[in-house]
Amino acid sequence: MRFNKLTIISAVAGLCLATACRDGQDSDHLVILHTNDTHSAIEPDRHDLGGVARRKVLIDSVRGEHKNVMLIDAGDAVQGSLYYTLFGGEVERKVMNALGYDIQILGNHEFDKGMEQLAKEWKQLNANRLSTNYDFAGSALDGMFVPAVMRKVGDKTIGFIGINLDPAGIISEENYKGVKYIDGIKAANEEAARLKAEGADMVIAVTHIGYDNEPGYSDTDIAKASKDIDVIIGGHSHTAINPADKREGVPTWRIANAEGDTVSVLQTGSSGVNLGEIDIDLNTKKVTARLIPVDKRLDSRVDSSIENIIAPYRKQVEEMRSKEIGSSPYEYERKSSEMLNLLSDFVKIRGAELCGKPTDLAIMNKGGIRNSLAAGPITQGEIIDIAPFDNSIVVLDIKGSDLLENIGIMAAQEGNGVSGNVKVLYDPNTKQINSATIDGKPINPDKTYRLATIDYLAAGNDYMEPLKRGTILARSPEVLYQILIDYICSRQARHPPRPPRQDTANEKFLKYIDYTLIMNGWMTVGLLVVSNIFMTFAWYGQLKLSEMKIITSHTPLLWVILASWGVALFEYCFMVPANRYGFLDNGGAFSLLQLKVIQEVISLLIFTVFTILFFRGEALHWNHFLAFCLLIIAVYLVFME
Repeated sequence: MRFNKLTIISAVAGLCLATACRDGQDSDHLVILHTNDTHSAIEPDRHDLGGVARRKVLIDSVRGEHKNVMLIDAGDAVQGSLYYTLFGGEVERKVMNALGYDIQILGNHEFDKGMEQLAKEWKQLNANRLSTNYDFAGSALDGMFVPAVMRKVGDKTIGFIGINLDPAGIISEENYKGVKYIDGIKAANEEAARLKAEGADMVIAVTHIGYDNEPGYSDTDIAKASKDIDVIIGGHSHTAINPADKREGVPTWRIANAEGDTVSVLQTGSSGVNLGEIDIDLNTKKVTARLIPVDKRLDSRVDSSIENIIAPYRKQVEEMRSKEIGSSPYEYERKSSEMLNLLSDFVKIRGAELCGKPTDLAIMNKGGIRNSLAAGPITQGEIIDIAPFDNSIVVLDIKGSDLLENIGIMAAQEGNGVSGNVKVLYDPNTKQINSATIDGKPINPDKTYRLATIDYLAAGNDYMEPLKRGTILARSPEVLYQILIDYICSRQARHPPRPPRQDTANEKFLKYIDYTLIMNGWMTVGLLVVSNIFMTFAWYGQLKLSEMKIITSHTPLLWVILASWGVALFEYCFMVPANRYGFLDNGGAFSLLQLKVIQEVISLLIFTVFTILFFRGEALHWNHFLAFCLLIIAVYLVFME
């Protein structure tokens, strides 16, 4: 194809003009792309959202469109998939270097594998490592972080500070050894004031403390207490702040500071399903922001650069994700009460096996669950993704007063997991406990209870300080995910999966009442007994129902038999599958409720035979005596536990 000179000159001139216009319009704007709490989500999730290759498409697109672009991460880039479990942050570090992050701060999960591993990976980062309120002097991270960064954009100067959460109560003590925490609000205000005094036109705080959470301080607290901070890019609480969402009750992104000026507070949610974009007019300081979904619409533009980084690691990940160990017909969403209930009950059962005696209750934290379980085959990799931490199951004795105090803390966190024999009612507005029972009995402050939980919580983490006062009796040699894997492998051949235990009230409540335990078949038993009494009296002739015109033939009696069979079928189809995942085993092939149904079916068979025998004759005969004996046996079977 040939082009004449005029065409080429016109095209070049048009390109230069477009570039000049873009540069002219863009020179007084700063565009910040930001992520938080991506949690090792290297590949798209099971809903086909997220993925670092797709994220790169968006980043490259924005960089191609705007002159001044920065890329910032607000912590917890790791922990949540096999890529971190197997490779300890190496994959995430290589990917984030390839994406070209300018600033990164620590989240609490960066400490999960200890200071040495953290230092090994973070010293290889290309981004500025920012922390304003951690003092690393004398620790493995000494000299690796700066308290602030100043960035020149045109004739304007932008200052950046990094604010981290208080590690006490959220990070295991041995994993942040040597790190000294400085009050976050105080450090933020002092450093922001210093940057403004040194010529910063705006100050942006990159934080990992949560949007508006308890306990501790949050982004909203910093915004309200500040005078010199203009924008907060946050993390930790997994809050998706969408400026386009104007509905009432959604997190607001504009908060008044101590002087009445507006602070923009942004966060993208979690798992890399969104990319945040902030556009700042440096002349007017006007801030506009949006969330950009990371989804399959970007697949046609994905290049091979990220894939080339991931490929050497994927084989080992896929091997674990393809190793089937069981199956489940039910889906367990990560944040659902059903998933939390499942693990709480499991920990209680395994805790009893550890110490050789029954446990009174179990506690599990929702933060310990990092992924969902889809219906269908269960793989080894899925279980590790669900509970990836190196947590052991522990059993401890704890005073009732400490247990009640801890339950109050859990209530203030809007609920964590308890085993199904625990019922707690509290006021979600005041966070005050109204009642707390174990096996239907109020918790006695003076009594000692045997509690099963994970060692992370037993050490007082997740702010459950009262658990530290307990006395540890037993500890599992394996971590939780390995115990789960072994359990599923050994159990799958013997027991089919059962549906999840669900909440029966507002999910903000801590209680998880299992109505299958409360009912336990008694309504069915009651209906059977009524039917059986009715048939018995009809047979014996004490009530002359035909003369009372209640029944005029034997047909209603047959309907009673059919109704009884229907009740048994209802119990088998509904109540037995609700038997708490099959954990109520009696050591045999059937659960306790299954045995009860079998007993009742046998009794119905006996009553059916009895009725047939009854209708064979008009006068008392040996068959009536036999039927009466069968009736006595049937009643015994119905009530036998």
